[in-house]
Amino acid sequence: MFIQKVIIFLLLNCIFSFVNAQNNISAILYDSETKSPVSYANIGIIEMNTGTVSDLDGNFSLSIPDSLLNLDLSISKIRYETSVFNIRQLTQNKHDSLSLNPKVKELQEVNIISKK
Repeated sequence: MFIQKVIIFLLLNCIFSFVNAQNNISAILYDSETKSPVSYANIGIIEMNTGTVSDLDGNFSLSIPDSLLNLDLSISKIRYETSVFNIRQLTQNKHDSLSLNPKVKELQEVNIISKK
């Protein structure tokens, strides 16, 4: 009886491990113009509470269950355009680096007049 319970436990454990398979996305974020790393960018799955932040050197890693492969990954940081990538494509193509485009906003001219 004990051996049967152990075998059932092991079989169930294997099944649940297979069902909850994880995909890992690891890459380095860099500036598309300067080629320098983009540190502390926000990386998250759109419409989910799952994400991470790139480190000082632009590296990040995120484990994603199979059930979320059809969703999109959003990468954002102040001074950069938000980039959106399909998770399935990222896991299939095994990108080792992703680029972010700088966001340029032209400001209006400001005139300062001194009154004495």
